[in-house]
Order: sequence, then structure tokens, then C-alpha cells
Amino acid sequence: MKKILRRIKTFCAGGGVGSRQEALRLTPKVVAIGLFFLVCSPAFALEGKASWYSSKDACKYNPTKGCPTASGKSIYVLEKEKIMFAASWSYPLGTKVRVTNRENSRSIVVEIWDRGPAKRLARVIDLGKEAFSKIAPLKSGVINVSAETLSSL
Repeated sequence: MKKILRRIKTFCAGGGVGSRQEALRLTPKVVAIGLFFLVCSPAFALEGKASWYSSKDACKYNPTKGCPTASGKSIYVLEKEKIMFAASWSYPLGTKVRVTNRENSRSIVVEIWDRGPAKRLARVIDLGKEAFSKIAPLKSGVINVSAETLSSL
């Protein structure tokens, strides 16, 4: 299985088409192996607004037990384990994303564990409280960011 995943990663990175630049032009590529289908899509960046959320704010009734994320793990548990997490509609769950504050150029790598932010807010990504505090003061609330994928396999 590891050998198959390594071959898929090589193919997605451009090893099966010649170069990384050529692979970027062929998006999305679909690789089928037996009954497993994986979609290889190269890194893409989004720019827009980002905000933060925490178990205390998202789970008003039971912040220590409730509020599971879209991936199943509780927001409280993610915070307790000091995992840098985020919510986005644009990236698949499990994708690692580099989020950069466009005002001060600080960046953080987060993993997409949840879906959000609310579409009516017109934001690109919601960061966990700890991740947001690494790139901007919490009291700023909403910041301008760019977000680019690092990996999804």
C-alpha cells in the first residue's frame, strides 16, 4: 500500500507527466488503482478574510464535550491537544494549508478538520484560536490572508 501511495504522490507531483509545471496544467487528474480513486489536484491559493473560533464560542451549551467537527473530533479535544486546525469549504478535510497574514507576512500551517465559515460571512477560512493568535492578535477578529495547499494525501 505504501508503494502505491508513493507512486500516486509522484504522479500527482508531476512525475507521471514530465514536470511539475506540466502537471499543474493538467488539473484535476484522476488516478484509478483497483477500486480506489484518488483525485490529484495541485496546490492552489485563495485570498480573502479569515476569522477565528474556539470551543468556548462555538459550543455555548457544552464546550468541553460537544461540538464535533466535520471530521468527527471535538473542537475541545483539538484545542487540548494543541492541534493547529481550521475550517474551510474550499479544501478537503485533512488538507494541510499554509495561511499567511497579508499585513505582517506571518504564516502558520494548519490542517482542515472542519467545515465553515458560515457562507454568508464571505470568509475564506476559519482558524482555531491558537492558530489565529500565532499570526495576529485575537482582538483584531478578522484579517486579510492568503491560504495555499501544502498536501492532501
